[in-house]
Amino acid sequence: MTTPAIDLSTYTVHCDVEVRFSDLDAMGHVNNATYLTYLEQGRVDYWRRLTGSADLASFNFILARVAIDYQRPIELCERVAVNLRVSEVGHKSFVVDYALTSVDGTTLHATARSVQVMFDYTSRQSCPVDETLRARIAAFEGQRRS
Repeated sequence: MTTPAIDLSTYTVHCDVEVRFSDLDAMGHVNNATYLTYLEQGRVDYWRRLTGSADLASFNFILARVAIDYQRPIELCERVAVNLRVSEVGHKSFVVDYALTSVDGTTLHATARSVQVMFDYTSRQSCPVDETLRARIAAFEGQRRS
């Protein structure tokens, strides 16, 4: 196993995912597209912890961009930790950084970054990050730094 070249203590949320048989491709490792699902699970867990709500109406953002750097394949029966943090909050968007590791943190499988845009589903337009959410993210992210 390889030790990750990243400090996992800088990530706010750690969400464990069990690899399912259906996640695999013909080569016997997790299909590259499935990593997007793992990132999504992490975002849902982050948002639920941040807002205290699992109500879909509270997920008032859309995914605008995602980039993944694959380091080591994930195989069947492995458990993966999706480690994530919000690294930037802009006017209408926020950036999430991810590290997909073994649950014990010794193996780095991938790093990723996504941009989420706040979205008003009624008007079907982007909207600003409100100050309450901005403050909540700052406080939530500040917990890991204390």
